[in-house]
Amino acid sequence: MSQIFIRVNSGGTKLNEDDFIMTLLSVYDPKTRKRIEDWCEKSHTPGSGTSFNPLLAVKPSHIVRAAVGLGFGRGRLRYARLILNGRDLKTRETSATKRQENFEKFNVALDKVLNLNDWHAFINALGEAGYVNENMVTSENAIPLSYAITLIARHRFGISGVELKRIAKRWFFMAIITQLYTGNFESVFEQQLHAIDQLHNADGFRDWIEGEIAARLTTDYFEVTLPNELGKNQASGPVWNAFLAAQVFLGSRVLFSTSTVAQLLQPSNSGTKTAFDKHHIFPANFLKGGPYNDMKNGRANFVLVDYQQNISISDEDPRIYVTSLRQKLGEEEYRKTCSDNALPEGFETLEYPEFLRRRRLLMSKMVKDAFEKL
Repeated sequence: MSQIFIRVNSGGTKLNEDDFIMTLLSVYDPKTRKRIEDWCEKSHTPGSGTSFNPLLAVKPSHIVRAAVGLGFGRGRLRYARLILNGRDLKTRETSATKRQENFEKFNVALDKVLNLNDWHAFINALGEAGYVNENMVTSENAIPLSYAITLIARHRFGISGVELKRIAKRWFFMAIITQLYTGNFESVFEQQLHAIDQLHNADGFRDWIEGEIAARLTTDYFEVTLPNELGKNQASGPVWNAFLAAQVFLGSRVLFSTSTVAQLLQPSNSGTKTAFDKHHIFPANFLKGGPYNDMKNGRANFVLVDYQQNISISDEDPRIYVTSLRQKLGEEEYRKTCSDNALPEGFETLEYPEFLRRRRLLMSKMVKDAFEKL
């Protein structure tokens, strides 16, 4: 096998773990390689009975990670390569007999990973949690690794139906907002799989899941960490997307509009221009040159609006544009639009720093409320 890698690598490009794994599949089980690649390709293009989804263009490494996590309880691609090369991870011996045994076990797990009913049930659960388009998913590994966790719940511990969907929603929401599967994510996933291997029944798994979530999404997280993160510049990143997901889940309407946030974020609503804009509540040009110029792009100063609405608001003082829209809406609708967008009532009259402080807390509370209802 080492000679095969040398020949494949003769062009001078260093092979990574993905390359090694796909080469192993080409040599020992080309049908499985083609099956994985076809499934991934179909995730990119809409079609009936395919793996297409609006959140992720699936890669072979995503599939391999999920299959090896489910079938062997290992979280690093390095172990996937060793397993498919015939390594016995306990004795550290490599043999053709063990390779055949490992491939059989891998394909059993792969059948479960590539089950379209389970895959789409999982993707639909993420949509129900508010994650409805690919721009909201800041970590591509969060989807396949969270999927592996739900498959373990289903196939190893017999959890199904509404309970399985609840686990998928809550686990993914926690993983994406805390960036659980970024950076040194292989070590994290490996440790999780090791912990799961020590569990003996479904109740133990349920307790483990809830314990992992509770350890990360603490009261301090929602009351201190999240508001601080929302104080940073630019309306992007996992906490901003979690706020949008909370709005989708809670059915929030767009600021000063009858459209819902969910409607604007649906991929089908995006052509050459997206259906929405990220609007500065206190317009950037209104703040420009003043004492709060450096704070104008704080995350708490953004809200989604219909792009035509954004054009009409332009750079006006919020006391002017809000007063006009408030009169057209009436007080009840004004209070509703404030609630739906985590805005303090009378926000247009507040000093900018006080507005940011209050809104960060309201945004954090909305995220917490949504999560607790998942």
